[in-house]
Amino acid sequence: MALRHFVFMGLLLMGLSRAVHAEAKFPKDTNGAKQLCMDFVETLETKGVQMAFLDYRPLFHVNAAEVAAMRESIKQQMFVARPTYGPPLRFELLNQTELGQSLLRVHLAEIFLHDVVFWQCTFYKPQDHWKLSGIEMSVDPDTVFP
Repeated sequence: MALRHFVFMGLLLMGLSRAVHAEAKFPKDTNGAKQLCMDFVETLETKGVQMAFLDYRPLFHVNAAEVAAMRESIKQQMFVARPTYGPPLRFELLNQTELGQSLLRVHLAEIFLHDVVFWQCTFYKPQDHWKLSGIEMSVDPDTVFP
């Protein structure tokens, strides 16, 4: 019984430290939000979709069902893009748009050997830091032009 209690407390502390770590990552300004978007997309590439969404889940402003829908959409799109686009080469910040003081949208291009993928991160700022409201992947360049 004591061992089970000890294991439970260890798991609880690991969860709390993960939450504290995620809280520290909340960007306070638009430059931090841009960097968060770039880091998240890079993590999607390096760790895979499942792990990236696990790592960044605490930074989302939306509910678990919406995050799961974003995750599954990106997973399907990456599965289709990966074999035909070739290896990823680099990321480029295309633009950012602020609407008022509470909404921010960041557009990135992920350059592959044979094509390009566009990423859009949307942020919401309820008080003093930006929270991730959404992330989308597209191959349509019209998604990044006003």
